[in-house]
Amino acid sequence: MASPGRKPHEPTAATRKLVEKNSGTGLPHEQIAILIGIDDKTLRKHYARELALGKAKAHAKIGGKCFSRAMKGSDTMLIWWTKTQMRWREERSLEISSPEGKPLGIEVSGEPELLGAYMERIARSAAERRANPGARENLVPDGSGAEEPEGGKGARES
Repeated sequence: MASPGRKPHEPTAATRKLVEKNSGTGLPHEQIAILIGIDDKTLRKHYARELALGKAKAHAKIGGKCFSRAMKGSDTMLIWWTKTQMRWREERSLEISSPEGKPLGIEVSGEPELLGAYMERIARSAAERRANPGARENLVPDGSGAEEPEGGKGARES
């Protein structure tokens, strides 16, 4: 509802075109609203379709160019396409080193969440050894020091 003494905003073909064009270029809603002389709430109320359409048309054009370049053999675009559209990714790995910065010859790879879990486990183990320097670390009940995968014997790594 318009403020007292102020007439309600009426979209025109020109303002609809202006909103669609500027939405496609990535201009924030607040700035598009300023161009028209309304607030951003009014912009979203009257121009929701144009805001969405402008963005969709821009994405389609840019996506089309990226796809075209990938099909022409651009390595950069092929990599981008496989990562964003096919959800391919590079395997992440982490080499673990001592507090002095010397490599320990341990490398873990996989999902970032798993790497974080490995690091937490190593940190806990190191803290326990510092707190109890004379204790021998037994990772499994048989005292071998070997650790079973989570889930017990025969658990599969994923």
